[in-house]
Amino acid sequence: MATRKQLEQALQHPNVRKFLDLISYTEGTQGNGYRTAFGGGQLRSLNDHPRYLKTFKQTDGTLNKTSAAGRYQFLKGTWDNVARQYGLKDFSPHSQDLGAVALLFGRDAIPSLLKGDFQTAVRRTGAEWASLPTSNYKQNKRSWDNVNKFLGGKIGNVSNGGGYQQQQQAPDPRLAMSAPQLLATLRKGKDKRSDLQILYELSNNNGKAGREIKQLMAQGESLNDIASQLGLKVPSSQPQAAQQPDIDLPDIGSGYDDFMANLAPQDAPNEPDIEMPDIGKGYDDFMANLQVDEPQQEQMQQFPELGKNYDDFMANLTLDDAEPTQAGDTWQTQNELSKTTSSPNSARAQQPLKSSWELPS
Repeated sequence: MATRKQLEQALQHPNVRKFLDLISYTEGTQGNGYRTAFGGGQLRSLNDHPRYLKTFKQTDGTLNKTSAAGRYQFLKGTWDNVARQYGLKDFSPHSQDLGAVALLFGRDAIPSLLKGDFQTAVRRTGAEWASLPTSNYKQNKRSWDNVNKFLGGKIGNVSNGGGYQQQQQAPDPRLAMSAPQLLATLRKGKDKRSDLQILYELSNNNGKAGREIKQLMAQGESLNDIASQLGLKVPSSQPQAAQQPDIDLPDIGSGYDDFMANLAPQDAPNEPDIEMPDIGKGYDDFMANLQVDEPQQEQMQQFPELGKNYDDFMANLTLDDAEPTQAGDTWQTQNELSKTTSSPNSARAQQPLKSSWELPS
């Protein structure tokens, strides 16, 4: 464990100061970073760590909570630990700087920084700050390119000797392969791929194979044709259904009445206009509003008052006007007929007749 004096001495070294600036850059607290709360808010007081929890979503979609605050985004527990060890009485800028240097000592990064080996320092402190490219936390982090650019590309331009050298990755040999060569390589791989997946990888390849496929497509070849030439069996694209012409139909609403109300005049059937009487709500209103020609009026006057229903009509109907009942009518019995055509005295003298639908015994 370093002493308080060693913290103060290391804080004066330019490489250590540069690395502290790098942490502020990756954590997103540049500017007035000492008062920066997690998520970008500002702290009202620097008398102590704010000790609050804020919910955030990790890069894997999981919700989590953090108490990070200050230029170096100290967690509450981390800050309490270094503050107790080194007697830090507040959350002032100087106290925050000393606390960050104490964390660098704890991760054995100070010796590397004093030698100008920033790469090693970044690798050793990824477990402390989630924003560094060596972090395993499920949070947003800066890339090595970002870190290298911030440090000036070569540490020799920033500090005495030494330097950060970005690890150069060997180029992917598949980028130089033709489409048939890459196809054979993919089929030999341990990961089993369907022909459709292989075709997708070939067409999205950033090297020679991808350029060959794009050139064939520019010449009018379809992906299905290219797949056939490469011996890949992929499902044919389904033809799209023929597009039906748009028909401007009136808004029919929720029923026939709404349809007729919204029907445009040009859409209506070409029929002659017929002046219909107002039939009201029923048959009686219809008869009351019915207009009759004069000859028809004379014929109507020959009939008695019809009344308002069929019973009134039958009650006022004279015998001369009635038509004889046909034999075999099933809706009227002969007994009822004799009552209609005979006097009461003769009715008592006669024997009642059976209904026409009753068979003789």
